[in-house]
Amino acid sequence: MNPQGIPGRPWFKHSLQAARYTYAHLELPGLTEAAEAGDWKRAAEQAKILEEELAKNAALLQRVTQELDSAAGAEKP
Repeated sequence: MNPQGIPGRPWFKHSLQAARYTYAHLELPGLTEAAEAGDWKRAAEQAKILEEELAKNAALLQRVTQELDSAAGAEKP
């Protein structure tokens, strides 16, 4: 989730999917809309935001996996 939302539509906080103005689905909305507009500076900014969000979520998944593995190991006799 991007707290700033996607450019021009800050109410869309999700970085992986949103709806177009036509309500059609849109994947990677900030990056896709910037690329479609040919705004490569904004596209690079959106790519960086997406990269940071994915890294943050990957780290969270790794931490949870380690905790689950530790808990499972503690339960074994």
